Amino acid sequence: MLTRNAMRLAVGELGSRLPLLLLEVTLARLLGPAVYGIWSIIQTFATYGNFLHFGVSSSMARREPGLIELGSPNEVLANRAAAYGFQIMVIVVVAGLLVAISGVRDDAFDEIGGLSTALALLVVILAQQFTISTQASALNEYKVIASSIARLVYAFAFLAIGLVVIRFEPPLLWLTLGWAVALALALIMLNVIARGIVVFPRLDYPRTISMLRDGFPIMVQGLLRFGLMSVDKIAVFWVARPEAVGFYGIGALAASVTGLPGSIIARVSLPTHLRLRERTNGPALMQAEFDRMLVLIQLLTYGALFTVCAFSPLLIHFVLPEYEPAVRVIGILAITGGVTGLAQAMSDVTMSLGIKAAVLVNTVITLLLEILFLGVAWNIGGGIEGMAASVLVAMILMSGRSVWLCMRAVGFACDVARRRLVTLAGLATVVMVVSLGVLELQMICMAYLESDARPAIVVNVLLSLVTGLGLIIASKRFSERSQEDEIAR
Repeated sequence: MLTRNAMRLAVGELGSRLPLLLLEVTLARLLGPAVYGIWSIIQTFATYGNFLHFGVSSSMARREPGLIELGSPNEVLANRAAAYGFQIMVIVVVAGLLVAISGVRDDAFDEIGGLSTALALLVVILAQQFTISTQASALNEYKVIASSIARLVYAFAFLAIGLVVIRFEPPLLWLTLGWAVALALALIMLNVIARGIVVFPRLDYPRTISMLRDGFPIMVQGLLRFGLMSVDKIAVFWVARPEAVGFYGIGALAASVTGLPGSIIARVSLPTHLRLRERTNGPALMQAEFDRMLVLIQLLTYGALFTVCAFSPLLIHFVLPEYEPAVRVIGILAITGGVTGLAQAMSDVTMSLGIKAAVLVNTVITLLLEILFLGVAWNIGGGIEGMAASVLVAMILMSGRSVWLCMRAVGFACDVARRRLVTLAGLATVVMVVSLGVLELQMICMAYLESDARPAIVVNVLLSLVTGLGLIIASKRFSERSQEDEIAR
């Protein structure tokens, strides 16, 4: 079931990422590094805004599998209604605060395009919260195809709207409004396909308080985790020139691609872990599910990482020549994204199984280390490449600890968990070295492309063959895992 659901969700995730990636590349080209850097910061603010649910949505999503397994559908719907109502109330309060701040300081939001852009961003945040909550509910009910279709609708709608409104002034305001419209269309489509998945919002204080108590630590972990992924971008925005923010934003796109497999596999595996926990032989079943989850994450992440490092220099050279100084940053952040995706997947499972304090401590320590490393890298003149490398070091440390905590949470003995962690670290090191080597090789080929194109042609043919071979191996492995899933069922 894990492999099949992962493939179904991957259709929506990958199918939606492609048009969104095309839109981002187009925006990067049309807006230029400086303005595109501001757009990437707006996207960062939107993601921070998603945590305005204060854990209610997280609690709702994690309660549903157990309630479904116990046969309590009315409680599931009541929790959804309470979560939606609380989200609306918070957004209304924040909108009032923004208007009040703007009344005190006229230039408070000039950096992102004014108060109108800030309010449009709030609409995006609310639409995102509703969409994310509803998609989590769809996954909890194993309505994976409906979730994937909604993602595709969102991606292609945003692509079409974005390509039109980018010509309007001011472009960032219109892009934000287009973003909100695309999210609304996706939410409508999901409710049409998965009937009954969306309920009418209402204020339910007892359930809201209960979900706040349960979900607030999870929200804090999510906020800290996003801080890990965004504090470097904010630091670059703070200390570097505007163009550098755009360069770093392109690298963040690469990180989102390589971090995607961990996100996909964790989301389809998490409901299964929570259901298995309710069974008498839960520990043994959860360990088997963990093994399948980890293998799939590794397989997909390593493939994505190699592909990004192998062909991103080619893309930058021909499509985004203004961003050529960002090629090494892309490689470093691509590795960081893969490592972060693994850490996120492990942390999600661990926290859902009740081990919250250890995960929070791990995240806080990593965030503090990341901030320290970023400061050191900038002060010694490492530039944005040094800052990216400092983030990678911090995330490697977090990932190792996250895998260890997750293995212990599902019941592996200390010696077994230790051996598995050493094996995983060794394999990951080899993949990282090979990927960076391929990136450097491509950079050399691009440097001599104008004078002699033959080395670049030979290298890219070989890399294409290796990538194709990897896809064949991955497909075979997926088939084997699918058969194992059927046997396990």
